[in-house]
Amino acid sequence: MSRVLRRRELVDDEWVSLGEQPPADGAAVIVPFARFREQAETWRAWKGPLGVRLAPADKVEDLAADVSRFALIAIEFTGPGEGRGYSQAKLLRKRYQFEASCARWDT
Repeated sequence: MSRVLRRRELVDDEWVSLGEQPPADGAAVIVPFARFREQAETWRAWKGPLGVRLAPADKVEDLAADVSRFALIAIEFTGPGEGRGYSQAKLLRKRYQFEASCARWDT
């Protein structure tokens, strides 16, 4: 189970990353950005909280039209020298006014 740092406290993470099995209706789900783009209408109609996971090569600008739909945007860091995630986060905050509410990592 994943844990989340929320308001300086570790708590269980209610978010589920999209896997091979479809999530239950209304579940809080994180979808890879590539999958979101392939099935955009399906995910735009999702009834539960929706998150998206950005890979280092994903362009934040391609997400602009849907930023307000996401309750969470997860940014991948593929290694200690990978800094593109910081640039993605800065664009999300400054240009698209997206505010992060927690830090998430897999345990």
